[in-house]
Amino acid sequence: MKPGFQSNYYRFLRRRFFLFVILFSVIQIHGQDYSGYECPVNVNGKKLLNPFTGGFSAPQFSTLDADQDGNEDLFVYDRVGNVPMLFLGNGDGGSDGYVFSRQLEDSWPVMCCWTLIRDFNRDGIGDIFTVPLSGGISGAELHQGYLDQGVLKFKRRRMGGEPGDEEIIWFNLGFNTINVTIPFNDKPEIKDVDGDGDLDILTFDLGGSFVNYYKNLQEENGLPKDTMVYELNDLCFGKFKESGFAETIFLSDDPDACATEFHDPSDDIKSGGVHSGSTILAYDNDNDNDMDLLIGDLTNRGLVYLENGGSAQKAFMTSVDTLFPFYDSHVDMSIFLSAFEVDVDQDGLNDLLVSPNEISSITNVNNIWYYRNTGNSNERFSLQQEDFLTEETLDFGSFSKPVFTDYNADGLMDILVGTDGDFGTSGPAVLAMYLFENRGTAENPEFFLVDDDYLDFSQFSSTSRNPAPAFGDLDGDLDTDLVIGDAAGFLYYFENVAGPDAPYEFKAPVYKFMNIDAGQTVSPAIADLNGDGLGDLIIGERNSNLFNDTLGNVNYFENQGSVGNPFFDSDV
Repeated sequence: MKPGFQSNYYRFLRRRFFLFVILFSVIQIHGQDYSGYECPVNVNGKKLLNPFTGGFSAPQFSTLDADQDGNEDLFVYDRVGNVPMLFLGNGDGGSDGYVFSRQLEDSWPVMCCWTLIRDFNRDGIGDIFTVPLSGGISGAELHQGYLDQGVLKFKRRRMGGEPGDEEIIWFNLGFNTINVTIPFNDKPEIKDVDGDGDLDILTFDLGGSFVNYYKNLQEENGLPKDTMVYELNDLCFGKFKESGFAETIFLSDDPDACATEFHDPSDDIKSGGVHSGSTILAYDNDNDNDMDLLIGDLTNRGLVYLENGGSAQKAFMTSVDTLFPFYDSHVDMSIFLSAFEVDVDQDGLNDLLVSPNEISSITNVNNIWYYRNTGNSNERFSLQQEDFLTEETLDFGSFSKPVFTDYNADGLMDILVGTDGDFGTSGPAVLAMYLFENRGTAENPEFFLVDDDYLDFSQFSSTSRNPAPAFGDLDGDLDTDLVIGDAAGFLYYFENVAGPDAPYEFKAPVYKFMNIDAGQTVSPAIADLNGDGLGDLIIGERNSNLFNDTLGNVNYFENQGSVGNPFFDSDV
Protein backbone atom coordinates (compact mmCIF):
# COMPACT_ATOMS: atom_id res chain seq x y z
CA MET A 1 0.00 0.00 0.00
CA LYS A 2 0.98 3.62 -0.51
CA PRO A 3 2.24 5.45 2.62
CA GLY A 4 -0.72 6.65 4.67
CA PHE A 5 -3.24 4.66 2.64
CA GLN A 6 -3.66 1.89 5.19
CA SER A 7 -4.43 4.23 8.10
CA ASN A 8 -6.84 6.28 6.00
CA TYR A 9 -8.50 3.10 4.74
CA TYR A 10 -9.09 1.73 8.24
CA ARG A 11 -10.25 5.16 9.42
CA PHE A 12 -12.78 5.09 6.55
CA LEU A 13 -13.97 1.60 7.54
CA ARG A 14 -14.25 2.61 11.19
CA ARG A 15 -16.36 5.63 10.37
CA ARG A 16 -18.64 3.75 8.03
CA PHE A 17 -19.00 0.83 10.49
CA PHE A 18 -19.72 3.23 13.37
CA LEU A 19 -22.42 4.92 11.32
CA PHE A 20 -23.82 1.54 10.27
CA VAL A 21 -24.11 0.50 13.94
CA ILE A 22 -26.00 3.71 14.72
CA LEU A 23 -28.38 3.27 11.78
CA PHE A 24 -28.89 -0.43 12.53
CA SER A 25 -29.72 0.43 16.13
CA VAL A 26 -32.25 3.01 14.98
CA ILE A 27 -33.91 0.44 12.71
CA GLN A 28 -34.46 -1.83 15.72
CA ILE A 29 -36.51 0.82 17.52
CA HIS A 30 -40.22 0.28 17.11
CA GLY A 31 -41.84 2.90 14.87
CA GLN A 32 -43.68 5.72 16.53
CA ASP A 33 -47.19 6.80 15.59
CA TYR A 34 -46.71 10.26 14.15
CA SER A 35 -49.64 12.37 13.02
CA GLY A 36 -49.90 15.85 11.59
CA TYR A 37 -49.79 18.68 14.11
CA GLU A 38 -51.40 22.02 13.36
CA CYS A 39 -50.55 25.26 15.11
CA PRO A 40 -51.06 28.94 14.22
CA VAL A 41 -48.62 30.60 11.82
CA ASN A 42 -48.67 34.33 11.08
CA VAL A 43 -47.14 35.98 8.02
CA ASN A 44 -47.22 39.74 7.50
CA GLY A 45 -50.04 40.18 9.97
CA LYS A 46 -52.20 37.37 8.58
CA LYS A 47 -52.92 34.07 10.32
CA LEU A 48 -52.69 31.34 7.66
CA LEU A 49 -55.62 28.94 7.32
CA ASN A 50 -53.59 25.99 6.02
CA PRO A 51 -49.94 26.67 6.91
CA PHE A 52 -48.54 23.12 6.78
CA THR A 53 -49.66 21.70 3.44
CA GLY A 54 -46.10 21.46 2.14
CA GLY A 55 -46.79 23.89 -0.71
CA PHE A 56 -47.50 23.30 -4.38
CA SER A 57 -45.21 22.72 -7.36
CA ALA A 58 -47.18 20.98 -10.12
CA PRO A 59 -50.66 20.54 -8.63
CA GLN A 60 -53.58 18.83 -10.37
CA PHE A 61 -57.16 19.41 -9.18
CA SER A 62 -60.29 17.30 -8.89
CA THR A 63 -63.44 17.49 -6.79
CA LEU A 64 -65.34 14.93 -4.71
CA ASP A 65 -67.39 14.72 -1.54
CA ALA A 66 -64.74 12.98 0.55
CA ASP A 67 -66.56 13.18 3.90
CA GLN A 68 -70.09 12.79 2.50
CA ASP A 69 -71.32 16.02 4.11
CA GLY A 70 -72.85 17.42 0.93
CA ASN A 71 -70.08 20.00 0.36
CA GLU A 72 -67.72 19.73 -2.58
CA ASP A 73 -64.17 18.98 -1.41
CA LEU A 74 -60.97 19.63 -3.32
CA PHE A 75 -58.43 16.92 -4.11
CA VAL A 76 -54.94 18.08 -5.09
CA TYR A 77 -52.34 15.75 -6.56
CA ASP A 78 -48.87 17.27 -6.87
CA ARG A 79 -46.74 15.65 -9.59
CA VAL A 80 -43.59 16.74 -7.76
CA GLY A 81 -43.24 14.06 -5.12
CA ASN A 82 -46.50 12.29 -6.08
CA VAL A 83 -48.25 13.94 -3.14
CA PRO A 84 -52.03 13.63 -2.60
CA MET A 85 -53.73 16.37 -0.56
CA LEU A 86 -57.33 16.83 0.56
CA PHE A 87 -59.05 20.14 1.28
CA LEU A 88 -62.49 19.87 2.85
CA GLY A 89 -64.95 22.40 1.49
CA ASN A 90 -67.09 24.40 3.90
CA GLY A 91 -69.38 25.75 1.19
CA ASP A 92 -68.01 29.31 1.34
CA GLY A 93 -65.71 29.09 -1.70
CA GLY A 94 -62.38 30.81 -2.33
CA SER A 95 -59.04 29.93 -0.74
CA ASP A 96 -60.55 30.24 2.73
CA GLY A 97 -63.38 27.89 1.76
CA TYR A 98 -61.12 24.82 1.77
CA VAL A 99 -59.46 23.46 4.92
CA PHE A 100 -56.50 21.11 4.63
CA SER A 101 -57.22 17.66 6.09
CA ARG A 102 -55.12 14.56 6.71
CA GLN A 103 -58.08 12.30 7.43
CA LEU A 104 -57.71 10.16 4.29
CA GLU A 105 -53.93 9.85 4.24
CA ASP A 106 -54.17 6.08 4.77
CA SER A 107 -56.81 5.67 2.06
CA TRP A 108 -55.07 7.04 -1.02
CA PRO A 109 -53.57 4.48 -3.41
CA VAL A 110 -50.13 4.89 -4.95
CA MET A 111 -50.37 7.49 -7.71
CA CYS A 112 -47.99 8.69 -10.38
CA CYS A 113 -47.60 11.25 -13.15
CA TRP A 114 -51.23 12.37 -13.44
CA THR A 115 -54.32 11.78 -11.32
CA LEU A 116 -57.96 12.72 -11.86
CA ILE A 117 -60.97 11.94 -9.68
CA ARG A 118 -64.23 11.23 -11.47
CA ASP A 119 -67.44 9.36 -10.58
CA PHE A 120 -67.42 6.70 -13.31
CA ASN A 121 -70.37 4.68 -11.93
CA ARG A 122 -72.41 7.70 -10.81
CA ASP A 123 -72.83 6.49 -7.23
CA GLY A 124 -71.83 9.82 -5.67
CA ILE A 125 -68.41 8.50 -4.58
CA GLY A 126 -65.21 9.71 -6.25
CA ASP A 127 -63.07 7.24 -8.21
CA ILE A 128 -59.38 7.71 -9.01
CA PHE A 129 -57.86 7.47 -12.49
CA THR A 130 -54.07 7.46 -12.61
CA VAL A 131 -51.02 5.87 -14.27
CA PRO A 132 -50.80 2.06 -13.86
CA LEU A 133 -48.76 0.66 -11.00
CA SER A 134 -47.18 -1.84 -13.39
CA GLY A 135 -43.95 -0.29 -14.61
CA GLY A 136 -43.65 0.78 -18.20
CA ILE A 137 -47.34 0.84 -19.13
CA SER A 138 -48.34 4.23 -20.54
CA GLY A 139 -52.01 3.89 -19.84
CA ALA A 140 -54.64 4.35 -17.13
CA GLU A 141 -55.89 2.41 -14.16
CA LEU A 142 -59.01 2.81 -12.06
CA HIS A 143 -59.27 2.83 -8.27
CA GLN A 144 -62.96 2.60 -7.45
CA GLY A 145 -64.07 4.51 -4.40
CA TYR A 146 -66.28 2.92 -1.75
CA LEU A 147 -67.30 3.58 1.85
CA ASP A 148 -66.06 1.31 4.61
CA GLN A 149 -67.92 2.21 7.81
CA GLY A 150 -68.28 5.72 6.48
CA VAL A 151 -64.61 6.09 5.51
CA LEU A 152 -63.67 6.54 1.85
CA LYS A 153 -61.38 3.82 0.54
CA PHE A 154 -60.30 2.60 -2.89
CA LYS A 155 -59.88 -0.71 -4.71
CA ARG A 156 -58.16 -1.25 -8.04
CA ARG A 157 -60.32 -2.62 -10.85
CA ARG A 158 -59.65 -3.89 -14.35
CA MET A 159 -61.86 -2.48 -17.10
CA GLY A 160 -61.96 -4.54 -20.28
CA GLY A 161 -59.33 -7.09 -21.15
CA GLU A 162 -59.40 -10.71 -20.05
CA PRO A 163 -59.15 -12.43 -16.66
CA GLY A 164 -55.51 -12.47 -15.65
CA ASP A 165 -54.69 -9.31 -17.59
CA GLU A 166 -53.17 -6.30 -15.82
CA GLU A 167 -55.68 -4.34 -13.74
CA ILE A 168 -55.74 -1.39 -16.10
CA ILE A 169 -58.18 0.08 -18.63
CA TRP A 170 -58.33 -1.76 -21.95
CA PHE A 171 -60.10 -1.05 -25.23
CA ASN A 172 -61.37 -3.30 -27.98
CA LEU A 173 -59.56 -3.36 -31.32
CA GLY A 174 -61.15 -5.94 -33.53
CA PHE A 175 -60.82 -9.27 -31.80
CA ASN A 176 -58.02 -7.99 -29.56
CA THR A 177 -57.84 -5.84 -26.44
CA ILE A 178 -55.12 -3.21 -26.04
CA ASN A 179 -54.39 -0.87 -23.15
CA VAL A 180 -55.70 2.67 -23.49
CA THR A 181 -52.51 4.61 -24.25
CA ILE A 182 -51.71 7.83 -22.39
CA PRO A 183 -48.16 9.27 -22.48
CA PHE A 184 -46.61 9.54 -19.00
CA ASN A 185 -45.90 13.28 -19.17
CA ASP A 186 -49.36 14.23 -20.40
CA LYS A 187 -52.59 15.02 -18.60
CA PRO A 188 -55.57 13.42 -20.38
CA GLU A 189 -59.22 14.37 -20.13
CA ILE A 190 -61.72 11.89 -18.69
CA LYS A 191 -65.19 13.22 -19.28
CA ASP A 192 -68.55 12.57 -20.92
CA VAL A 193 -67.53 13.83 -24.35
CA ASP A 194 -70.61 12.77 -26.34
CA GLY A 195 -73.25 13.61 -23.74
CA ASP A 196 -74.55 10.07 -23.19
CA GLY A 197 -73.77 9.97 -19.45
CA ASP A 198 -70.69 7.73 -19.31
CA LEU A 199 -67.02 8.73 -19.14
CA ASP A 200 -64.93 8.91 -22.31
CA ILE A 201 -61.18 9.55 -22.60
CA LEU A 202 -59.30 12.14 -24.66
CA THR A 203 -55.51 11.92 -24.85
CA PHE A 204 -52.75 12.83 -27.24
CA ASP A 205 -51.24 9.94 -29.16
CA LEU A 206 -47.66 8.84 -28.56
CA GLY A 207 -46.55 10.98 -31.48
CA GLY A 208 -47.96 14.05 -29.79
CA SER A 209 -49.78 15.43 -32.81
CA PHE A 210 -53.35 14.12 -32.64
CA VAL A 211 -55.90 13.63 -29.89
CA ASN A 212 -57.26 10.08 -29.62
CA TYR A 213 -60.89 9.69 -28.59
CA TYR A 214 -61.68 6.56 -26.60
CA LYS A 215 -65.46 6.26 -26.51
CA ASN A 216 -67.15 4.49 -23.60
CA LEU A 217 -69.84 2.08 -24.84
CA GLN A 218 -71.43 1.44 -21.44
CA GLU A 219 -74.62 3.34 -22.23
CA GLU A 220 -74.83 2.24 -25.88
CA ASN A 221 -74.55 -1.42 -24.91
CA GLY A 222 -76.89 -1.18 -21.92
CA LEU A 223 -74.18 -2.34 -19.50
CA PRO A 224 -74.21 -1.85 -15.71
CA LYS A 225 -72.98 1.58 -14.58
CA ASP A 226 -69.97 0.08 -12.81
CA THR A 227 -68.66 -1.15 -16.18
CA MET A 228 -66.61 0.67 -18.81
CA VAL A 229 -65.99 -0.72 -22.30
CA TYR A 230 -63.92 1.43 -24.65
CA GLU A 231 -63.32 1.64 -28.37
CA LEU A 232 -60.87 3.87 -30.20
CA ASN A 233 -63.54 5.96 -31.89
CA ASP A 234 -61.42 8.70 -33.48
CA LEU A 235 -57.68 8.93 -34.12
CA CYS A 236 -57.82 12.72 -34.51
CA PHE A 237 -60.58 14.16 -32.36
CA GLY A 238 -61.59 17.58 -33.69
CA LYS A 239 -59.50 16.95 -36.83
CA PHE A 240 -56.74 19.34 -35.72
CA LYS A 241 -53.02 18.67 -35.41
CA GLU A 242 -50.46 20.03 -32.95
CA SER A 243 -47.00 20.70 -34.30
CA GLY A 244 -44.17 18.93 -32.48
CA PHE A 245 -42.61 20.85 -29.59
CA ALA A 246 -44.34 24.09 -30.58
CA GLU A 247 -47.88 25.00 -29.62
CA THR A 248 -48.80 25.71 -33.24
CA ILE A 249 -52.20 24.26 -34.15
CA PHE A 250 -53.17 23.21 -37.69
CA LEU A 251 -56.90 23.08 -38.39
CA SER A 252 -58.48 20.88 -41.02
CA ASP A 253 -60.71 22.33 -43.72
CA ASP A 254 -62.63 19.05 -43.90
CA PRO A 255 -64.69 17.73 -40.93
CA ASP A 256 -64.03 14.21 -42.19
CA ALA A 257 -60.23 14.47 -42.56
CA CYS A 258 -57.36 14.97 -40.11
CA ALA A 259 -55.33 18.16 -40.47
CA THR A 260 -51.93 18.08 -42.12
CA GLU A 261 -48.94 20.42 -42.06
CA PHE A 262 -46.06 21.09 -44.37
CA HIS A 263 -42.81 19.97 -42.79
CA ASP A 264 -39.41 18.50 -43.47
CA PRO A 265 -39.91 14.68 -43.43
CA SER A 266 -36.47 14.33 -41.82
CA ASP A 267 -37.67 16.31 -38.79
CA ASP A 268 -38.72 13.52 -36.40
CA ILE A 269 -40.27 15.94 -33.95
CA LYS A 270 -42.69 17.49 -36.41
CA SER A 271 -43.37 14.22 -38.18
CA GLY A 272 -44.59 12.66 -34.94
CA GLY A 273 -41.44 10.69 -34.10
CA VAL A 274 -41.08 12.27 -30.65
CA HIS A 275 -43.84 13.14 -28.20
CA SER A 276 -43.35 16.58 -26.71
CA GLY A 277 -45.96 16.63 -23.94
CA SER A 278 -49.47 18.06 -23.80
CA THR A 279 -52.39 18.53 -21.43
CA ILE A 280 -56.10 18.58 -22.24
CA LEU A 281 -59.20 20.11 -20.65
CA ALA A 282 -62.53 19.57 -22.40
CA TYR A 283 -65.47 21.82 -21.52
CA ASP A 284 -68.37 23.56 -23.24
CA ASN A 285 -67.20 27.16 -23.44
CA ASP A 286 -69.88 28.50 -25.79
CA ASN A 287 -72.94 26.64 -24.45
CA ASP A 288 -73.55 24.70 -27.68
CA ASN A 289 -73.52 21.25 -26.06
CA ASP A 290 -70.18 20.05 -27.42
CA MET A 291 -66.66 19.90 -26.07
CA ASP A 292 -64.23 22.74 -26.72
CA LEU A 293 -60.61 22.23 -25.67
CA LEU A 294 -57.87 23.96 -23.67
CA ILE A 295 -54.41 22.58 -24.45
CA GLY A 296 -51.10 23.07 -22.65
CA ASP A 297 -47.83 22.34 -24.42
CA LEU A 298 -44.34 21.43 -23.22
CA THR A 299 -42.75 24.72 -24.26
CA ASN A 300 -45.73 27.04 -23.88
CA ARG A 301 -46.18 29.56 -21.06
CA GLY A 302 -49.88 29.76 -21.83
CA LEU A 303 -52.90 27.76 -22.97
CA VAL A 304 -54.38 27.32 -26.43
CA TYR A 305 -58.15 27.32 -26.83
CA LEU A 306 -59.85 25.40 -29.65
CA GLU A 307 -63.52 25.98 -30.40
CA ASN A 308 -65.61 23.06 -31.54
CA GLY A 309 -67.70 24.03 -34.54
CA GLY A 310 -68.98 20.50 -34.93
CA SER A 311 -71.14 18.57 -32.49
CA ALA A 312 -70.92 16.34 -29.44
CA GLN A 313 -70.94 13.29 -31.70
CA LYS A 314 -68.60 14.67 -34.36
CA ALA A 315 -66.06 17.20 -33.12
CA PHE A 316 -64.54 19.66 -35.60
CA MET A 317 -62.29 22.45 -34.35
CA THR A 318 -62.80 25.66 -36.33
CA SER A 319 -61.00 28.45 -34.44
CA VAL A 320 -57.98 28.92 -32.16
CA ASP A 321 -57.04 31.37 -29.40
CA THR A 322 -53.29 31.15 -28.75
CA LEU A 323 -53.39 33.81 -25.99
CA PHE A 324 -56.18 32.38 -23.90
CA PRO A 325 -58.21 34.15 -22.73
CA PHE A 326 -57.65 36.94 -25.28
CA TYR A 327 -60.37 39.08 -23.64
CA ASP A 328 -58.78 39.03 -20.16
CA SER A 329 -55.34 38.65 -18.60
CA HIS A 330 -54.01 35.71 -20.56
CA VAL A 331 -52.20 32.85 -18.86
CA ASP A 332 -48.45 33.46 -18.66
CA MET A 333 -46.51 31.12 -16.39
CA SER A 334 -43.50 28.83 -16.65
CA ILE A 335 -44.11 26.27 -18.10
CA PHE A 336 -46.07 23.37 -19.68
CA LEU A 337 -49.38 24.24 -18.07
CA SER A 338 -52.58 22.38 -17.33
CA ALA A 339 -56.15 23.60 -16.73
CA PHE A 340 -58.85 22.18 -14.44
CA GLU A 341 -62.53 22.83 -13.83
CA VAL A 342 -63.44 23.55 -10.19
CA ASP A 343 -66.38 25.53 -8.81
CA VAL A 344 -64.09 27.63 -6.62
CA ASP A 345 -66.67 30.17 -5.47
CA GLN A 346 -69.49 27.62 -5.10
CA ASP A 347 -71.91 29.52 -7.35
CA GLY A 348 -72.83 26.51 -9.48
CA LEU A 349 -70.52 27.45 -12.38
CA ASN A 350 -67.22 25.68 -12.99
CA ASP A 351 -64.31 28.07 -12.69
CA LEU A 352 -60.82 27.51 -14.09
CA LEU A 353 -57.60 26.69 -12.24
CA VAL A 354 -54.29 26.77 -14.13
CA SER A 355 -51.00 25.34 -12.83
CA PRO A 356 -47.68 23.95 -14.09
CA ASN A 357 -47.58 20.35 -15.32
CA GLU A 358 -43.80 20.09 -15.61
CA ILE A 359 -41.78 18.96 -12.58
CA SER A 360 -38.74 21.21 -13.06
CA SER A 361 -37.95 24.72 -14.31
CA ILE A 362 -41.44 25.86 -13.37
CA THR A 363 -43.02 28.77 -11.56
CA ASN A 364 -42.98 27.49 -7.98
CA VAL A 365 -44.79 30.30 -6.16
CA ASN A 366 -48.00 32.08 -7.14
CA ASN A 367 -48.51 29.17 -9.49
CA ILE A 368 -52.23 28.46 -9.15
CA TRP A 369 -54.17 30.94 -11.25
CA TYR A 370 -57.89 31.22 -10.55
CA TYR A 371 -60.20 32.41 -13.31
CA ARG A 372 -63.79 32.98 -12.21
CA ASN A 373 -66.58 31.78 -14.51
CA THR A 374 -68.68 34.86 -15.29
CA GLY A 375 -71.43 32.88 -17.01
CA ASN A 376 -70.92 34.95 -20.17
CA SER A 377 -69.99 32.59 -23.02
CA ASN A 378 -68.33 35.45 -24.94
CA GLU A 379 -66.04 36.42 -22.07
CA ARG A 380 -66.39 33.45 -19.76
CA PHE A 381 -63.32 33.67 -17.52
CA SER A 382 -61.93 36.55 -15.47
CA LEU A 383 -58.61 36.30 -13.59
CA GLN A 384 -59.16 36.71 -9.85
CA GLN A 385 -55.79 35.76 -8.36
CA GLU A 386 -52.53 33.95 -9.06
CA ASP A 387 -52.12 32.46 -5.57
CA PHE A 388 -55.24 30.37 -5.02
CA LEU A 389 -54.65 28.12 -1.96
CA THR A 390 -51.02 29.26 -1.76
CA GLU A 391 -52.08 32.50 -0.08
CA GLU A 392 -53.16 30.42 2.92
CA THR A 393 -50.10 28.17 3.22
CA LEU A 394 -46.36 28.28 3.78
CA ASP A 395 -44.77 27.93 0.36
CA PHE A 396 -41.20 29.12 0.00
CA GLY A 397 -40.57 27.82 -3.51
CA SER A 398 -38.45 24.73 -4.04
CA PHE A 399 -35.99 22.70 -1.94
CA SER A 400 -37.22 24.10 1.37
CA LYS A 401 -35.53 22.64 4.44
CA PRO A 402 -36.80 23.57 7.94
CA VAL A 403 -35.03 23.12 11.27
CA PHE A 404 -36.03 23.86 14.86
CA THR A 405 -33.87 26.05 17.10
CA ASP A 406 -34.25 28.53 19.98
CA TYR A 407 -32.60 31.52 18.34
CA ASN A 408 -33.56 34.08 21.02
CA ALA A 409 -32.96 31.85 24.06
CA ASP A 410 -36.49 32.25 25.45
CA GLY A 411 -36.96 28.54 25.99
CA LEU A 412 -39.29 28.10 22.99
CA MET A 413 -38.38 26.37 19.76
CA ASP A 414 -38.39 28.62 16.69
CA ILE A 415 -38.22 27.57 13.03
CA LEU A 416 -35.63 28.44 10.40
CA VAL A 417 -36.37 27.51 6.78
CA GLY A 418 -33.76 27.45 4.04
CA THR A 419 -35.08 27.69 0.51
CA ASP A 420 -33.81 27.86 -3.04
CA GLY A 421 -36.14 30.76 -3.73
CA ASP A 422 -38.71 31.64 -6.36
CA PHE A 423 -38.45 30.22 -9.86
CA GLY A 424 -40.32 31.53 -12.86
CA THR A 425 -40.64 35.04 -11.51
CA SER A 426 -38.65 38.05 -12.69
CA GLY A 427 -34.92 37.50 -12.51
CA PRO A 428 -32.94 34.53 -11.17
CA ALA A 429 -33.97 32.66 -8.04
CA VAL A 430 -32.75 34.22 -4.79
CA LEU A 431 -31.76 32.09 -1.81
CA ALA A 432 -33.47 32.88 1.45
CA MET A 433 -33.57 31.89 5.11
CA TYR A 434 -36.97 32.49 6.73
CA LEU A 435 -37.06 32.81 10.52
CA PHE A 436 -40.28 32.13 12.43
CA GLU A 437 -40.34 33.13 16.10
CA ASN A 438 -42.44 31.12 18.54
CA ARG A 439 -44.53 33.56 20.58
CA GLY A 440 -46.83 30.96 22.03
CA THR A 441 -45.94 28.41 24.65
CA ALA A 442 -44.15 25.07 24.68
CA GLU A 443 -47.51 23.28 24.72
CA ASN A 444 -49.27 25.65 22.31
CA PRO A 445 -46.75 27.19 19.92
CA GLU A 446 -47.66 30.05 17.62
CA PHE A 447 -45.18 31.18 14.99
CA PHE A 448 -44.63 34.61 13.46
CA LEU A 449 -42.43 35.40 10.47
CA VAL A 450 -39.85 37.85 11.81
CA ASP A 451 -37.12 37.72 9.14
CA ASP A 452 -37.36 36.72 5.47
CA ASP A 453 -33.58 36.97 4.90
CA TYR A 454 -31.99 35.73 8.09
CA LEU A 455 -28.26 36.48 8.31
CA ASP A 456 -28.55 38.17 4.88
CA PHE A 457 -28.09 34.76 3.34
CA SER A 458 -29.48 35.93 0.00
CA GLN A 459 -26.03 37.43 -0.69
CA PHE A 460 -24.84 33.92 -1.52
CA SER A 461 -27.38 33.37 -4.34
CA SER A 462 -24.66 33.50 -6.96
CA THR A 463 -22.52 31.00 -5.02
CA SER A 464 -24.86 28.29 -3.79
CA ARG A 465 -28.18 26.54 -4.26
CA ASN A 466 -30.39 24.40 -2.01
CA PRO A 467 -29.38 25.71 1.45
CA ALA A 468 -29.91 23.15 4.24
CA PRO A 469 -29.40 24.59 7.74
CA ALA A 470 -28.52 22.62 10.88
CA PHE A 471 -27.88 23.79 14.44
CA GLY A 472 -25.67 22.26 17.14
CA ASP A 473 -22.62 22.86 19.31
CA LEU A 474 -19.87 22.18 16.79
CA ASP A 475 -16.97 23.62 18.77
CA GLY A 476 -17.85 22.34 22.25
CA ASP A 477 -18.23 25.79 23.88
CA LEU A 478 -21.83 25.09 25.03
CA ASP A 479 -23.60 27.42 22.63
CA THR A 480 -25.35 26.62 19.34
CA ASP A 481 -23.53 27.02 16.04
CA LEU A 482 -24.97 26.88 12.54
CA VAL A 483 -23.84 24.96 9.46
CA ILE A 484 -25.56 25.14 6.08
CA GLY A 485 -25.08 22.60 3.31
CA ASP A 486 -25.51 23.45 -0.36
CA ALA A 487 -26.04 21.74 -3.72
CA ALA A 488 -22.31 21.63 -4.49
CA GLY A 489 -21.64 19.54 -1.38
CA PHE A 490 -19.91 22.25 0.67
CA LEU A 491 -20.70 23.75 4.08
CA TYR A 492 -21.10 27.25 5.48
CA TYR A 493 -19.98 27.50 9.12
CA PHE A 494 -21.46 30.24 11.33
CA GLU A 495 -19.72 30.21 14.72
CA ASN A 496 -21.89 31.41 17.59
CA VAL A 497 -19.91 33.65 19.94
CA ALA A 498 -22.81 34.61 22.23
CA GLY A 499 -22.12 31.93 24.82
CA PRO A 500 -24.57 29.57 26.54
CA ASP A 501 -28.24 30.53 27.03
CA ALA A 502 -27.96 33.77 25.07
CA PRO A 503 -29.57 34.90 21.79
CA TYR A 504 -27.47 33.82 18.83
CA GLU A 505 -24.62 36.03 17.69
CA PHE A 506 -22.74 34.64 14.71
CA LYS A 507 -19.35 35.52 13.29
CA ALA A 508 -18.96 35.98 9.54
CA PRO A 509 -19.52 32.65 7.78
CA VAL A 510 -16.76 30.40 6.52
CA TYR A 511 -17.61 28.80 3.17
CA LYS A 512 -16.19 25.44 2.13
CA PHE A 513 -15.61 24.78 5.80
CA MET A 514 -12.64 22.43 6.33
CA ASN A 515 -12.80 21.69 2.58
CA ILE A 516 -15.50 19.12 3.30
CA ASP A 517 -17.15 18.02 0.06
CA ALA A 518 -19.81 15.45 0.90
CA GLY A 519 -21.31 15.03 -2.57
CA GLN A 520 -24.35 16.70 -4.08
CA THR A 521 -27.24 18.56 -2.43
CA VAL A 522 -26.05 17.88 1.11
CA SER A 523 -28.04 18.16 4.34
CA PRO A 524 -25.91 18.26 7.51
CA ALA A 525 -26.68 17.52 11.15
CA ILE A 526 -24.58 18.17 14.26
CA ALA A 527 -24.39 15.63 17.08
CA ASP A 528 -21.77 14.33 19.49
CA LEU A 529 -21.87 10.73 18.34
CA ASN A 530 -18.77 9.50 20.17
CA GLY A 531 -19.43 11.32 23.45
CA ASP A 532 -16.21 13.35 23.52
CA GLY A 533 -17.97 16.66 24.06
CA LEU A 534 -17.42 17.85 20.48
CA GLY A 535 -20.06 18.09 17.80
CA ASP A 536 -19.56 15.69 14.91
CA LEU A 537 -21.05 16.09 11.42
CA ILE A 538 -23.50 13.67 9.87
CA ILE A 539 -24.12 14.73 6.29
CA GLY A 540 -26.72 13.30 3.97
CA GLU A 541 -26.07 13.58 0.27
CA ARG A 542 -27.85 12.90 -2.97
CA ASN A 543 -25.95 10.55 -5.27
CA SER A 544 -26.33 7.54 -7.51
CA ASN A 545 -26.64 4.90 -4.78
CA LEU A 546 -30.02 3.18 -4.94
CA PHE A 547 -31.71 1.75 -1.88
CA ASN A 548 -35.44 1.10 -1.73
CA ASP A 549 -35.95 3.47 -4.68
CA THR A 550 -34.36 6.34 -2.74
CA LEU A 551 -31.23 8.07 -3.96
CA GLY A 552 -28.81 9.07 -1.25
CA ASN A 553 -25.95 8.38 1.12
CA VAL A 554 -24.98 9.35 4.67
CA ASN A 555 -21.46 10.45 5.66
CA TYR A 556 -19.96 10.69 9.16
CA PHE A 557 -17.22 13.22 9.88
CA GLU A 558 -15.65 12.91 13.34
CA ASN A 559 -14.63 16.12 15.08
CA GLN A 560 -10.92 15.61 15.83
CA GLY A 561 -10.32 19.10 17.21
CA SER A 562 -10.68 20.58 20.68
CA VAL A 563 -13.02 22.94 22.50
CA GLY A 564 -13.21 26.14 20.52
CA ASN A 565 -11.22 24.65 17.63
CA PRO A 566 -13.23 22.11 15.62
CA PHE A 567 -11.28 20.09 13.10
CA PHE A 568 -12.48 17.62 10.47
CA ASP A 569 -10.58 15.42 8.07
CA SER A 570 -12.21 16.09 4.71
CA ASP A 571 -10.63 12.96 3.20
CA VAL A 572 -13.48 10.55 3.92
